[in-house]
Amino acid sequence: MNKFIGVWKFNSVATFDDDGNLIRMNAEEYINSPLNEENPEEIKHELEERKRYTQTVFEVRADNKIVSKMPIPEGISKEEIDEAVASGEIALEGDMLVLEEKEYELRGDDLYMNSGIHGETLGEPVNPWVKLNTDDGFLELFTTRFERVK
Repeated sequence: MNKFIGVWKFNSVATFDDDGNLIRMNAEEYINSPLNEENPEEIKHELEERKRYTQTVFEVRADNKIVSKMPIPEGISKEEIDEAVASGEIALEGDMLVLEEKEYELRGDDLYMNSGIHGETLGEPVNPWVKLNTDDGFLELFTTRFERVK
């Protein structure tokens, strides 16, 4: 039985405080954290991006796929969405925009996802498989933690 199957939502993002200590910010803290922008349009865009990012969900499925989804961005008409779906430009599941699908595999009690990242670091090949689960029950991708919602 795969204990990871289900829907996982944003829990927190890791960053460093002014003293260099690793901290985790929940959605509200992340959205409202200081921006390195001065242009009002850039600030508006960054705040919208942060909000969308905190609304991202992962669905771990029984078919060894992890599907990441987010709400449809505001300001996009139904006609634009229908055209993009018909052209194959985007996919929808319910009221969520499908961002991507990734393959996963179980290794013992751990969940590994094929990140699709290839190349080299310091002359060594990069392993595209990343462990997602943490010892305290979250899924963690890079700096972002997700918690199970169903």
